[in-house]
Amino acid sequence: MLRACGISAFLTGAPRGPASHRSVRCSSASAAPDAARPATASIKCVPDDFVVVELDTAGQRTDANEYTFPPVCASPSSSSPADAVCEDTEHEDVAAELLNGADVEARHPSVRRLGDVLATHAPALRQHFGGAADVAARVASTMAPDSLSQLSHDVGAAPSSSSSPPSPWWATTTYTLSCGGDREERRLVHLLVRRCFPHLRSTSDAPVPPLESATDGDDAAVAITCMFDLHYIFFCATLGPEAAQCIARWSVEAQAARHERRLGSAVCAELHRLCDAVASGTDTADAAHRAASPQRLCHASFATLTAVMRQSPSTAAAAAAAPLVTEKDVRRRVHELLRRFYPFVQCQVREGHVTLRYRPRPDGADTGVGTRRSRVEAEDGPDSSTAPAPLSAAAYVHLIVRKRSLDTSEMRLLLAEYCGVKDSAVCVAGMKDKRAVTVQRCSVPATAAAGSSGAAQRRLAALVADTAGSDPPTLRWPSDPHESYVVLHHASVSTAPVGLGQLSGNWFSLRVRNVRWATAAECASWTALPATMTKSTTVVPPLPAAADPVDDPVDDPVAGGEVAVEGAQQQEQSSLRRHIEERLARCAREGFVNYFGQQRFAETVESVDDHTGVHLFAGRWVAAVRSLYRACPDVYSAFPDKMEARFVPSSARDAQVMTHALRQTRRMCFSEYALSSADVQGESAVWTRLCEKAITVGVPFYLRSLWVHAGQSAFFNVAASHVVTTALAAESAASTAPPTMVALPRNILEAAQLPLGGYHVDRHVEDGASGVLWAEWKAAAVAHALRELRWTAADAFEQRRVAGVPVPGSWRAVVARPTDLALDWVTPSVDAAVVSAGCDGGGGADGSASLTMQLSFALPPSCYATVFLREVLGSDQWW
Repeated sequence: MLRACGISAFLTGAPRGPASHRSVRCSSASAAPDAARPATASIKCVPDDFVVVELDTAGQRTDANEYTFPPVCASPSSSSPADAVCEDTEHEDVAAELLNGADVEARHPSVRRLGDVLATHAPALRQHFGGAADVAARVASTMAPDSLSQLSHDVGAAPSSSSSPPSPWWATTTYTLSCGGDREERRLVHLLVRRCFPHLRSTSDAPVPPLESATDGDDAAVAITCMFDLHYIFFCATLGPEAAQCIARWSVEAQAARHERRLGSAVCAELHRLCDAVASGTDTADAAHRAASPQRLCHASFATLTAVMRQSPSTAAAAAAAPLVTEKDVRRRVHELLRRFYPFVQCQVREGHVTLRYRPRPDGADTGVGTRRSRVEAEDGPDSSTAPAPLSAAAYVHLIVRKRSLDTSEMRLLLAEYCGVKDSAVCVAGMKDKRAVTVQRCSVPATAAAGSSGAAQRRLAALVADTAGSDPPTLRWPSDPHESYVVLHHASVSTAPVGLGQLSGNWFSLRVRNVRWATAAECASWTALPATMTKSTTVVPPLPAAADPVDDPVDDPVAGGEVAVEGAQQQEQSSLRRHIEERLARCAREGFVNYFGQQRFAETVESVDDHTGVHLFAGRWVAAVRSLYRACPDVYSAFPDKMEARFVPSSARDAQVMTHALRQTRRMCFSEYALSSADVQGESAVWTRLCEKAITVGVPFYLRSLWVHAGQSAFFNVAASHVVTTALAAESAASTAPPTMVALPRNILEAAQLPLGGYHVDRHVEDGASGVLWAEWKAAAVAHALRELRWTAADAFEQRRVAGVPVPGSWRAVVARPTDLALDWVTPSVDAAVVSAGCDGGGGADGSASLTMQLSFALPPSCYATVFLREVLGSDQWW
């Protein structure tokens, strides 16, 4: 139910009848006329009832007959980052700190100054951390199976997770230096640190301590914390120090080459000179490093790993504290790190020998890196012409596709097969509904298609050449070819892919059927209070179990005869039309609560704190696993005896994936432990560790991302409900707001934003002149959400990764407004598909008449049409 997703408030107030100006909160029929009751309706009876058209970055509708692809540099400045996470990005890696965005001549003096700062701190960095050779020697002398298991865990865990005491040596040393508050200066420092000290990484999100080394006059200094790079140490312990140095060097080269064309020759020359000067006192300029870069080749082996695994654990207590990883597990982790964070490194293993090659992206830009292209880069990048270019000279092909009754992953599979690429290479600007007809932009790599299949290359070339779109190809889903398909309408070549979030909004056209007044039973089912929701979040109390039929003329089939009944139905429909039109006009003026919609959440959830992602944020691993089996609790109760995916219903896809991950993790990492039903039901330490490892390692990243983002969405929804409910209550005469809270003006509420959580979110920031007042309300909303979800402030705002998913966080507007509103009352068209879906427009179960409306509107990015429709109807129906 919606209330279990934190959705409980209406910005436009409770439904009001045309003859009633008091707030009527789903009261009984005996207390209020029908016109004061919430309305309900049916949507998505057939996919064509729900049409979504993407608005590109230039504001164009992608279904326009003469559509023009926008330049790749046109990118929105804001869209919910929680929605934009589509890859596993190494946020804390300094390789992600790029050189971009500022004027070359303006930056040239700062390069010299920052180089002097780094040269000043270089001796202290060498004293604290040693050189790369010192790290290699330390790894060789201290690494054992138990310490390697701990290192492997730390590499895959969130950086905020502290190792079990005593902490290993790679987690105990940090050094803080300072630089100016300018963002570009910080990026330069990050790159210089990594280039001169490949075994270190740096971050700039720690609080600023009093630094003696701060530059005189720099009253806006920012602390930069340096620490050991866990990836470097891990590669040292598995592939050897030479391979670790090569990978680190190639990583920096890939990042620098990606933006070197915009730095200018003077700045690039200055950077190289500074790095050579600082590196002259370190061991980073040794023969291995000099040979690695020009040859782009490194020979290594897993001999170092084999030698480590043959040793005995350093302490028996450490071996018993956590399961030891096997050599096969460690090798798998090596390949996983290279694939996820270093895609420009090609790894080949043959007869025990490992060959590493530096392979930048084949588009001539040398930009193959382990992080996705950010929106800032897209905005600051060079302009690209929208004129057609030869396919052989392009890196990507942009497509306008029309999909029907397919989700995004299914559409990607069809496009990938047609274009001869991997489905993960198909990029989209936004995720769209499945049971709908959607028009949107996609992109596929042209070079990948050229290397995989000549037929695929010819198909893409023909698609690009057909500028008129006279013969658009149709790709049909094999299991349902008549109802589920993708049509490719337009194509154009580009130098950059479509990025998630690169849109200005969506235009919707909804055929809303069976619009009628809600019955008492429906209203009661919507407002059943979840167990963990407090009274303060309740906006609409449940209807009484029974209503007095004499006050509802439609419930009396003989009241006045057939003519009277027909007249009453016409009056009822007229009243319903006025009711919907009034609320629609208010939504256009005042907006609606910008909730994350039901699509973000599991339909079976009954408590707001029982979402899988909510449990993951709080580190409740067992509860997170159990939450996936709500629809099939008997399966979980049979663990571990029947811990196989074949026992899970086919409809519970997340549970199937989780069951497979649990089984594989138990077999590979916990086989030496005797696991019983008592461990599962009693949540023993072994079962808890098994659940954690199965989630963080065994579950695909895309699925973990969905869970984590749903947790952030629940946090926002609960906080927004608290603000709106309390603010509207404070406006009324019978205010229930706390006496210490000053009333929140409507204009501040409509401009307010709330955090989604994340380590980049400063929830204490003030917002302009109204900052003091809104800060009080915002703090109360955050505190309320933390209590409801049973989180701590550290759970919400201090974790850099949750279940391996980066959570930088973002802000989201509390109120959203629709534009281009249009409403038409139409005669319902009834066909076999509509009747089979139960949407024939015959009215409600109580005999009440129903209407059909055609509603069109545009919403900003990341806003939900179902949430807007909820506000218009005044109902908490789960569609």
